[in-house]
Amino acid sequence: MTTRADLLEALGNLSEVGRVAPCWADPLAGWVSEIPREVRAAKRLCAPCPAFTGCREYGTGEGKRELGVYAGQSMTERLNRTTNPTKAA
Repeated sequence: MTTRADLLEALGNLSEVGRVAPCWADPLAGWVSEIPREVRAAKRLCAPCPAFTGCREYGTGEGKRELGVYAGQSMTERLNRTTNPTKAA
């Protein structure tokens, strides 16, 4: 399982080698917005992110109840995915 500390360390390591995650490059780009247009824009930026896998692990584990977009999923989507796996399929 990826913890918040693991995710933050991975994001920091990426930036040290010049591969910055979109959420670190522009932390105000709708990552924790509740405005649907901004959430959709943030979700689109997640797909090519080099931290996508670790972010998904965190977002569906320890961070599933945190507001914001993690690995292209909103909190509501993450909660639905983990509490009702048949809906997520």
